[in-house]
Amino acid sequence: MDIRVILLLFAEALLSLFFLYRAKLLTNVKSCIFSVCLLFGAFALRYLCLNYQTLDYINFLSKWVDFFRANGGFSALRHHVGNYNI
Repeated sequence: MDIRVILLLFAEALLSLFFLYRAKLLTNVKSCIFSVCLLFGAFALRYLCLNYQTLDYINFLSKWVDFFRANGGFSALRHHVGNYNI
């Protein structure tokens, strides 16, 4: 797994905690610990499922993704590929 993915997940978890704090939902130590544990569990589960590939991805989307990777990413949006909308 790429370290950038792990750092993005960690940043997303911190941002979630920040929003909970701004909404005044983290008012005591118990709610802070519960929120951190819940977020850690959710992001650990998300991390474990990142490498899962569905049949839709294998049969259809992977060809589309490979085309965009080979043709410059966002600049390849000018080409019509498959039957998916931009």
